[in-house]
Amino acid sequence: ERDISHSSVERVVLPDATIVLDFMIHRMNFILKDLNVYPERMQSNLKNTILVLSSQRLLVEILKQDKKKIEREHAYKIVQTIAQKAWTESQDFKKLSLKDPGLTAYLDAKTIEQCFDPQYFIRHVDAIFKRIGLN
Repeated sequence: ERDISHSSVERVVLPDATIVLDFMIHRMNFILKDLNVYPERMQSNLKNTILVLSSQRLLVEILKQDKKKIEREHAYKIVQTIAQKAWTESQDFKKLSLKDPGLTAYLDAKTIEQCFDPQYFIRHVDAIFKRIGLN
């Protein structure tokens, strides 16, 4: 025998869920129908994004250095100065980082290069897809 205390919820939730799903499908069709893709713009956006992501990785790598103790505020100032120069002067953040004496005092060129590797940010994609059954 089934307890009917939840049946009223089921009568509301299931229709509401299907209505929301229908709305989502129609909205996605509307968005994708006339979608224009600009690969050059996508590359530009990715380039700008790696600036932000790499600056965070540089900061973390500086703070990981056990040999040379550094306060977080000082490490932040080093990375922020380079990032701001790259942004405001439209210069290559990676090149500026590799030749900045304040940064190279804490990190070698190989470590700096690794901070700019976009593969770091997608390293778990296969495991995630596998976990949700898409791989």
